Amino acid sequence: MDATQPAEHGGRSRQPPNEVSPNDGSLLGGLIGMQINKNQFVTRAPTEPFRLTYIDVMCLVINRMIGTGIFDSPKTVMLGVRSPGIAILCGCAYALAGAHVYVEYGLNVPRYVIDGVEQSVPRSGGDLHYLQYVFPWPRYKKGIVMLTGVLFGISFICIGNMAGNCISCALRLMEAANPEMEASELNEGTIRGIAIVIAIFPCLIHAFSRRGGILLNNLLAFIKVSMLIFMIIATWAVAGGPSGVRGLPASSIDNF
Repeated sequence: MDATQPAEHGGRSRQPPNEVSPNDGSLLGGLIGMQINKNQFVTRAPTEPFRLTYIDVMCLVINRMIGTGIFDSPKTVMLGVRSPGIAILCGCAYALAGAHVYVEYGLNVPRYVIDGVEQSVPRSGGDLHYLQYVFPWPRYKKGIVMLTGVLFGISFICIGNMAGNCISCALRLMEAANPEMEASELNEGTIRGIAIVIAIFPCLIHAFSRRGGILLNNLLAFIKVSMLIFMIIATWAVAGGPSGVRGLPASSIDNF
């Protein structure tokens, strides 16, 4: 297939989609005067001022992987297995399995034929591209509307974890502000109000400032990693017993 033809998105490998006015620095300028084809996919690499740095991408991945679960789930896991060692081993196995799956997808999906060589080309969209590559059928129209894409969108709209994360963050803020109160005694209306503000605030930043959204993303990633490092150091201090923290007994040597 000629590389100048519209991309076929139903196969396992395909020609790269057309670029719009490669010599024009303005996407809008390249689109003006073009004949619109609703069935054609168009791709274009962003110009230098709009590209993400390695730090930006790393922080995006960190924020995607480190949510409220790392702060809320350990207690539940420990109550279930009653063994710190087994809990850590299970967590490592789960994390490595997920990392290997995403590395495999990231290096191989989606596939394009460029200069006669089939290779992976990075594209924005994350899991959606992987699902559409692995499950191209059933579909409403070839390469356009796939069942996997519809289910992926529904899961984010209806059962996405954003609202839960906001509620959890608001609950932790209220617990920190009222250490003498139990979680069940906190005002639910206040928690929901704080959660709404937490959800709206980053949306407004992303709406009015692209760079501001990137800086907020990097700041949150730094805070999350710093908190986890502090928790690890604090755990070592407590595990040291009387020599580490006064008044606390030494922990058991056998973690299993």
